[in-house]
Amino acid sequence: MVSAVLNEQLRIMPPVVVIPKQVSKTQDQVIVIDGKNVTFPAGAHLSLNVVGTHRNPKYWPSQPSNVTDEAHDLNDFRPERWLIKPGPIGTHGGAMYSEKEEEDFGGYTGQDTSAQLFRPTRGSYLPFSDGPRSCVGRRLAQIKVVAVLSVIFQSYSLELAVDEWATDDEVAKMGNMQRKKLYKVAQEKARKTIRSATTQITLGLHEGAGFIPVRLVPKGEERFLSIVE
Repeated sequence: MVSAVLNEQLRIMPPVVVIPKQVSKTQDQVIVIDGKNVTFPAGAHLSLNVVGTHRNPKYWPSQPSNVTDEAHDLNDFRPERWLIKPGPIGTHGGAMYSEKEEEDFGGYTGQDTSAQLFRPTRGSYLPFSDGPRSCVGRRLAQIKVVAVLSVIFQSYSLELAVDEWATDDEVAKMGNMQRKKLYKVAQEKARKTIRSATTQITLGLHEGAGFIPVRLVPKGEERFLSIVE
């Protein structure tokens, strides 16, 4: 589950939102897209839209959103989408490449995610880019983040801070309906802050406060997690 949380965070908020590429200056490049040959002229500059790729319903399992009225939840943070059983190759349950396929350019080898997690179609998940120029620190980053999250969340849960609207004493006196209403205000502000993010190559919250306040709460002392959607 910790790995699913990390993967989903990188899917919905990738650190690099556009990956620049350039065709060789000496010859055209032919790429097959949806069964059609597409020719890119020599020297052409391309930009891979990572945010759009990570939300393409062709490659990602989804269900109707619980947050919006959309028919899919690809804009929502839902780690559970990674916790599905592998299916036939080429479907939402499997990868488009062999389980034994290894890259031969000196990078990582073997599977990129746990065998118990959903494996995206090659090229549809690019938080660390892909191919011979992908991030060389990918595996180390994944291991370190999962280890840190595992240690923290053994003892703590994470919830949005509501200090702007109510004190701890006031929250303690509230019923579930009041807390749910209060937390919805914090959720809406968090979503508005995220929507204000702008991009250059990396994604940043540059406007307003530029951050979303959260707090670590000891296990068993959560005030909102059990009553919000």
